[in-house]
Formats: sequence, structure tokens, C-alpha cells
Amino acid sequence: MSTSTNPAPPSADVARAEGLRTTLAEYINRLKAGDVGSLPVIVGMAIIGVVFTSQTGTFFTATNFNNLIVQMSPLVMIAIGVVFVLLIAEIDLSIGYISGLAGVAAACLAQPGSGHTWSGRLVIPLVSLFGCAVGLFQG
Repeated sequence: MSTSTNPAPPSADVARAEGLRTTLAEYINRLKAGDVGSLPVIVGMAIIGVVFTSQTGTFFTATNFNNLIVQMSPLVMIAIGVVFVLLIAEIDLSIGYISGLAGVAAACLAQPGSGHTWSGRLVIPLVSLFGCAVGLFQG
């Protein structure tokens, strides 16, 4: 009869470290193969954060982030629409043109002193219909 002892199972920390090493090695291999994934975006965001923080002390404030979110919201809405168009394998380059044209039409219709100062409650639906009409004509 043999009296060999079973080796002790690796601890959870050793297994976790081995999994981390394997994951890191696979990621480095993908980088070497040219698959950079989201690395350029992460590095770019870090560089932007460092540069703007070094230029002003108010970059990482709640007020600044609130301003950035408010200013980005129209572009994000357009980008979401473009993503859906691209996901169904279509290409629509007129989205930027129509959004710019509709923005100019809204500004002209609501401009004080122009003789046709309309309220936003009327301008927004009217310009939305105008954008739809231009889109249907182009399509």
C-alpha cells in the first residue's frame, strides 16, 4: 500500500494571480498582433485629462462636467441615430447636413428683431418637420 500524499491545492490567491498573468499575456500578444482595442481611446482620454487639468484648476469640477454634458447632448443624440443606421449596414452622411440646416432654420425663425420671432414651442416641431421633409427629399 502506498502512502503518497496528495499535493495541496493551490490557494485562491495563487489561482487569481495566475489568471491575471494569463490575461495580461494574452492582452500583450493581441497588442503585438496589432489589435489595440480601446487602448488609444483610454490613452487619449488620459492625455486630455492631464493637459486640461494642467491648463486650469477648474477642469475636474462638477460645474465643468455639467457644462460639458449639456453641450454634448445634441451631438450625442445625433451620434446615437447614426450608430443605429450604421448597425443595419447603411451609410447616411446627410445627418450632419440636415441637423446643421435645421439648426440654422430654428435660429432664423426664433431670432429677435427679424419680424418672425416665434416661440420655441412652435419652432421645434416646425423645424423637426422641415428636417424630415429634407431627409425624405434626399432619400
